[in-house]
Amino acid sequence: MPPANDPNPTYDTIFRHQPSPLFNTKRKAIPPLSIRMASSLSSLNPNNISFTTAQFSPVPPWTLKSPTILFNLTTNIKANTTPEVFQALYNELKHDYPHHQEIFTDGSKSLHKVSAAAVFLNSKLTFSTNLPTMSSIFTAELTAIKLAVFNIHKTNHKLHILFSDSKSALQSLSHKNLSNPITQDILLKYNDLYNHHYNIIFCWIPSHVGIKDNTEADKLARVTSISSTQVIPIPPSDALPTLRNYIRTKWQANLDSFPNNKLYKIFPKLQHLPPLHHSYSRKDTKKVILNRLLIGHTHLTHCYLLNKEQPPNCNYCKTLLTVEHILTSCSAYKNIREKHYSNSQLPHILTNISKHLIFNYLSEIIFF
Repeated sequence: MPPANDPNPTYDTIFRHQPSPLFNTKRKAIPPLSIRMASSLSSLNPNNISFTTAQFSPVPPWTLKSPTILFNLTTNIKANTTPEVFQALYNELKHDYPHHQEIFTDGSKSLHKVSAAAVFLNSKLTFSTNLPTMSSIFTAELTAIKLAVFNIHKTNHKLHILFSDSKSALQSLSHKNLSNPITQDILLKYNDLYNHHYNIIFCWIPSHVGIKDNTEADKLARVTSISSTQVIPIPPSDALPTLRNYIRTKWQANLDSFPNNKLYKIFPKLQHLPPLHHSYSRKDTKKVILNRLLIGHTHLTHCYLLNKEQPPNCNYCKTLLTVEHILTSCSAYKNIREKHYSNSQLPHILTNISKHLIFNYLSEIIFF
């Protein structure tokens, strides 16, 4: 999954690995990160998608012309405004710019396809393209605007008003978010067009309120051929959801391979695992204890590892001393335990019973 360029000093370490026969003969030798990552990178990016990163702007950012962006229609809350009202407001806004040529842009994302389209209403021009399936809808909307801006010279007009139903994409332009490579491309092109006497106004309109021309752009984005071979680089941030899913899948598979793991018995699925408390402050002793209860490792039950001794047994029950035994079944503390809770299933105790009851019980039996 290499980026478009490689200014980062770790690039060679990750992407330009040199396989060595050393690791075939010495099984215990730990391969470098690049070799260990090779198969994962191939799985993450089987279609060899290219990525683009923002470069330093060739034009000083403070000299870039700020685009005119109208957010007039955002003053009406969509949930409280009828489509007819939005249509009337849209027509009023159009009436204020009678000489501007109308452009509509839209991005579309489904399970198997991401695409972008731009429709030049007056000039009868349409442009569309597919993007990698891991692209975000934000990237699709920005790409649609980029399609329009980069093809605007193909018309015979200098005055244009571009309508988009993506508030986040327009806000990215308004805030001059040059860290996004697509936003930077649009702003640089807009600046060049402005210097060539183009007047382009951007305007937000709501989606799916019956604005006919915007619906046409939406349809074009959705029906763009899935067989397009054009390679569109996307921002690396778009790969993060795929990367997170891949890591979770690998982590879950690793967890499933240890069914006797103490934490696995409580949380067999990662999505149910709450964030563990991380604190080393003396004031947060209970958080530390709770973490140790969850993983089943405490000083009482596991100090034998440090002392190189045999695992301890419960003096009363003559069975292995474990967190589960103390919390659920130790006969010596049965009466005390039932004062605080009665359930005997460890997963239920550590996930559903109030932590205060658990700590009160442990405190009474002088566990800590």
